[in-house]
Amino acid sequence: MPTVRELLQDDLTEDLFLRRHVHPALVIDPPGLAVEGTRIDTPDQPFFTRDGTATLLPDLDDVGSATDVMTAVHVAQATGLAAEALRPDTQVEWLVKSPRNPFGALITVGRTPNNDIVLPQATVSKVHAIFNHGAGGWTISDSRSSNGTFLDGLRLPPGEKRAIEDGAELRFGRDIRARFVVPRSLVLLLQEARRQRRRAGW
Repeated sequence: MPTVRELLQDDLTEDLFLRRHVHPALVIDPPGLAVEGTRIDTPDQPFFTRDGTATLLPDLDDVGSATDVMTAVHVAQATGLAAEALRPDTQVEWLVKSPRNPFGALITVGRTPNNDIVLPQATVSKVHAIFNHGAGGWTISDSRSSNGTFLDGLRLPPGEKRAIEDGAELRFGRDIRARFVVPRSLVLLLQEARRQRRRAGW
């Protein structure tokens, strides 16, 4: 799976990036950053801070396109993933089927190599969670994992599908934390990460 550093080396334009990457992605923190019970954002704090002033974010449902009215930083805050959180070793895994997984349209996440998305951590189950894309959008379900699948801080009941939206926080067990990000949000995050890289020199 590519890292943020590798994606930034491609230096693609927004249009070319969106043509090349049409599927949502999991933006996965390096192992060890996920801490039991922590959150990147909280629902009761829908604010970003600019020049020391707290400002309520617009409701994304009320606008035609996030990119029409928001800067990259605003979109990053709206999805709950600050661009500063995109470390050079942050991994990006596209939600696409692989030839090694025979389970139809289901995209599986787990520890063993026959999953579509492989997370080789001891606290991740062999088949840990399942993504599915249907007419109503994307869903995720826990595949009776030992250490649980968490969506926005809540543990999912085994086998029960839950809708998942852009920017949703996921945890697979206690050691893997990720975000579900659609391509347009991801390209904006990468644009801001590129500016961060220039300032930080990584």
